[in-house]
Amino acid sequence: MVAVAASTGGPAALQHILGDLPGDFPVPVVVVQHIARGFTEGLTDWLGASSPLKVKLAEHRERLAPHTVYVAPDDRQLGVGEGDRLEVLDAPPVEGFRPSASYLFESTARRFGAAVAAVILTGMGRD
Repeated sequence: MVAVAASTGGPAALQHILGDLPGDFPVPVVVVQHIARGFTEGLTDWLGASSPLKVKLAEHRERLAPHTVYVAPDDRQLGVGEGDRLEVLDAPPVEGFRPSASYLFESTARRFGAAVAAVILTGMGRD
C-alpha cells in the first residue's frame, strides 16, 4: 500500500500525482491532508474528478482495495488495522494534528512493515 501525507501545497501535488497513476494501480493509497475543516469532502470530489482511480472519504472498518484512494475525513485519525481494514477514529491529536501523518505512518508500518511506501509531500509539525 501507499500512505501519503500532505499539508500546504498538498492538494495540487496530490492532483498531479493521482492524475498520473494508472486506473489499474494495484495497491490502495491512503491520504492524510491537513486542510481546514469542511473542505475534505470537496477535496475528495476534486481529486476523484482528476484521477482514473476511485477516490473516496475513508470509512471505519472499510477493507482496503486496489485502484482506490482513501482520504482521511475531517478531524479524524486514519490508520490501518487487522484484516487490512481502515480505522477512522476520534483518537487524540498527535502533536496537535488530527488527522496526523505520524498516526497514519505508524499504523501502516505496524500492519505492513516494508510493504508500505510512505510519502510526505509537505509536512507539518514533526511529520
